[in-house]
Amino acid sequence: MLYEHKKKPYDEPVDKSTQSDVQTVPVSQITISQDHKKITVALNALKPGYVYELKLENIKNKEGTPLANKLICYTLNKLIPTGTIGK
Repeated sequence: MLYEHKKKPYDEPVDKSTQSDVQTVPVSQITISQDHKKITVALNALKPGYVYELKLENIKNKEGTPLANKLICYTLNKLIPTGTIGK
């Protein structure tokens, strides 16, 4: 598996045994920049008030070195309307 993406309410505890609303969220698209230094990840469902956790596995650079950090966590506070980024 190259990636696993989940979400949970931001006020849920870190202890997985007490989390009640953890959901798997489908990744609809991954785009790699031309210089291969950035990726854009599109998700099918986003909802404010959730922590989104993205686990990246088996991703390596051209030399075969794996990522130093394979876990990304982000608390979504507010959605930005489509088409307004960068304006």
